[in-house]
Amino acid sequence: MLPIKREVGFTVMMKAPTHFLLSGCTSYLSRGDEAIVRGTMAVLRNTFGDDISVTLASFGKRKVIAKQAAAEYDKAIHHVPFAPALLSRPGIETRLNKAIHTHFPFHPTMLTKPLHKARASVVLAADNYSLYYGIPQRFIEIDRYIQSFQVPQILWGASIGPFDDEPEFAREMLSHISRMSCVLARESLTVDYLRRNSIIGNVREVADPAFVMEPMEPPAWKIDFPIAKDIIGINLSALLARYVVNGDMHEWIQRCTEVVVAVSRTFGRDIILIPHATSSDIQNNDWYLLNEVAKVAKPKVAGAVIAVGDNLSAQESKWLIAKCSVFAGARTHSTIAAISSKVPTLSIAYSTKAKGINQDIFGSQEYCIDMHDIRPETIVAKIGMLIERGEGIKEHLTQRLPDIGSRALLAGSILREIIDTSTNSHYS
Repeated sequence: MLPIKREVGFTVMMKAPTHFLLSGCTSYLSRGDEAIVRGTMAVLRNTFGDDISVTLASFGKRKVIAKQAAAEYDKAIHHVPFAPALLSRPGIETRLNKAIHTHFPFHPTMLTKPLHKARASVVLAADNYSLYYGIPQRFIEIDRYIQSFQVPQILWGASIGPFDDEPEFAREMLSHISRMSCVLARESLTVDYLRRNSIIGNVREVADPAFVMEPMEPPAWKIDFPIAKDIIGINLSALLARYVVNGDMHEWIQRCTEVVVAVSRTFGRDIILIPHATSSDIQNNDWYLLNEVAKVAKPKVAGAVIAVGDNLSAQESKWLIAKCSVFAGARTHSTIAAISSKVPTLSIAYSTKAKGINQDIFGSQEYCIDMHDIRPETIVAKIGMLIERGEGIKEHLTQRLPDIGSRALLAGSILREIIDTSTNSHYS
């Protein structure tokens, strides 16, 4: 309870907002992670009402998180950086681990205070519990620290595994996941993978919370170009250079340019290039990639090739993506923004998440291609199919999206059940 508030003639006890710890995401420079946060807040409010508060613990540079906190417009969100202070013990140990490969465990003491008041720890898992970004040992360390506070811990909107390439770690991770209060999987391929590994009892299938994130129209100065009715939207990820061309950004720019030029010439439509992740590291900066692609492509085509700036939020990006006649995206949450806006969408997949989401929505992976198939002829053929089938795809999405939205909101109801059960057990 908060301190007593004095009124004229009587006393009222002020109830504290229901508090949650949200962790696992990076900064809003990843519009996908921001979309998960915005969608999660919509889910929590749908279930618990407006009287909630959250501590959002994000990976990223401390100055980036501080800037993010200063610009935050959702007053229920309080930001803390996962990055420890440089001169703190965790900060020194973290740098030693990187520099000389020591094995100091990570103690996220910045979570101690919010954990004392949190009703639950909601881990915005996305695809962090996989091998796509290396062995996620740190997530196990963070989870164990959180579990020591004996609050319910939920993997939220997760795509998990596979860990087949690391059998020893697979045993550790799968055992760890089995001890979670609940795993809320955002697609059926994750459910199937966990079932094959005998993890069943604590798994529920929902949908990615970003499906219920509302779009937001950006101010006019951010969109200083005309948006043609039949414009084609494309998101190509700088991150994929790591997997497709061994990190050679020059070659990746050339390949992506060939795709954009082929699409423009084939369909005679304006092209809009929409970044969905930015970073000081050009290997993870869509804006750098797409800006360079636009520069090279423009002299080669008759139509417009527009590279959008790097200053749109996740909700503003969704508003813009919704204006496209068709969309092709490599960042999963750029495609979720498109699909949830009923835009015929091609997903370029490098992990389970895109394949599973497409399977669940369309019943097939016909509108999903592997990252190694990013070639002019492949992309042109798929976009041609989207254009030809556009009305049928929109009708299909009109029928499917209410169920997808309900599944996203179901996560809140499951969370309430877990909290209520935990509370009753605590006081019994």
